[in-house]
Amino acid sequence: MKQKKAHLVSLGCPKNLIDSEVIAAILSRGGYEIIPRPEEADLILINTCTFVLPAKEESIDEIFYITRDIIREARKIIPGVALRTSLIVGFPGETPEKFNRLLEFIKETRFDHLGVFKYSQEEGTKAAELPFQVSEEEKEERRNIIMEEQSIISYEINQSLTGSVHEIMIEGKSDIPGHTQAGRLRRQSPDIDGVTYVKAQEKTPGHIINCMITSADEYDLYAEEII
Repeated sequence: MKQKKAHLVSLGCPKNLIDSEVIAAILSRGGYEIIPRPEEADLILINTCTFVLPAKEESIDEIFYITRDIIREARKIIPGVALRTSLIVGFPGETPEKFNRLLEFIKETRFDHLGVFKYSQEEGTKAAELPFQVSEEEKEERRNIIMEEQSIISYEINQSLTGSVHEIMIEGKSDIPGHTQAGRLRRQSPDIDGVTYVKAQEKTPGHIINCMITSADEYDLYAEEII
């Protein structure tokens, strides 16, 4: 069995270094190898101090840095890899400045697929009692801003696929005129991402065919079977 790998980052006061040593020992006993390169890790753990504001900000910086590094490495190792993520906006304490930083990260990273959820208070949770709660109107506006930006990114990425050839797994019939079949590429997850509508002879679900992408919109692709 392949040994699991963990990358541990310690920020904040000297006490955190002691805590990190304890965490590293627990991880080692649990079968993890502690490694210096985050992009090779199965688990990334950032240990910081939530009572010291600079330490909190430093941990956020570190998360953005590590995430960028991992994404760059993934795209280098697997050209054309499709990346997706989900976000929550409106968590208590999310200032306009923090939200704008998140928005800039999305513009820079250009995820292939992205979902956005609004933070929702759950009775009995610590987050529900935190100060600086974000209003429902503000949460809705922030979600809409990100989804609008992502729709532009998604459209541009889908348009770049026009003219390329892909394997498409047929999932059933289509209700789109001129495209009799509906399926998905490897980059499209079922029930989450868009679908690919195909001009093709009728196929049974599960059948895989080669197709050329002929057009695209924000979320769906249109293709024609290559015979």
